[in-house]
Amino acid sequence: LTHIEHTLALMNYAGKQSEFKALTTLAVETAFAIGNYEKGLFFQQKLLNTLTPDTPTNERAEVLYRLGILYSRMERFEEAVQQLEEATRLWNESGELDRLAESVATLGVVRENMGAYTEALDKFHESFALYEEIGEMGQTAFQYRRMGRIHYLRLGRYEKAREQFLAALDRYRQERDRQGEAEVLYEVGLTYEKVALFDQASEYYTQGLTIGQELDQPFLIATGHLYLANLAWFQGDYQTAFQRLTQAAQQAELTNDAQLRIMIKNTRGLMY
Repeated sequence: LTHIEHTLALMNYAGKQSEFKALTTLAVETAFAIGNYEKGLFFQQKLLNTLTPDTPTNERAEVLYRLGILYSRMERFEEAVQQLEEATRLWNESGELDRLAESVATLGVVRENMGAYTEALDKFHESFALYEEIGEMGQTAFQYRRMGRIHYLRLGRYEKAREQFLAALDRYRQERDRQGEAEVLYEVGLTYEKVALFDQASEYYTQGLTIGQELDQPFLIATGHLYLANLAWFQGDYQTAFQRLTQAAQQAELTNDAQLRIMIKNTRGLMY
């Protein structure tokens, strides 16, 4: 990022602006990748300032969309919504359905982060319809999961969440997406665990774990063992719980997911 900034300064000094947009876009992407959202916003606003009445609609929408994403990451949600809604309007006008669907879904995420759960669900429903129209089955499954997570995490509507997760599961199976299938099997299991239906939860966790083992995917394997450890713990079977946690920890070490390792250590501490 420092090299890009120096290059942009030299280009400005030398009066050579032919690569300005490309390098400034790279600066935004680099700042975003390292989590420096303020710096990313600074450069994105420079791109916004280059727009003219003759700028193509899709290019204008893309600049506004990225601006909205940056505002969202900085938790400046009202400004994020303003930019994203304008980008959505432009993509709707131009008929870019794939970008329109993504922008609507992003608005749903921002609304969720604002605590506006009804509006978020409306946006996810809208993006679902758009993805279905363009035949993106994997994305329709993901929108089902987003709606399910709001019901599960935000509203405590576990049965409604389960309906959404099971709908996603059906889509993943149609697409033969084994990774997605395993992830959503765990989510279905969580909805049963929350209402103390441990046998049903165990059934779904075990199915997800089996797929993780077939795929030789450490994150999925670790997650399955962690969830099954929790079930054993809740039912007073501490020996099985610790055994499962040990297996989860071994698999978690093979991933780059620090959060998963933290969850496993925290669960072990709580059990002790």
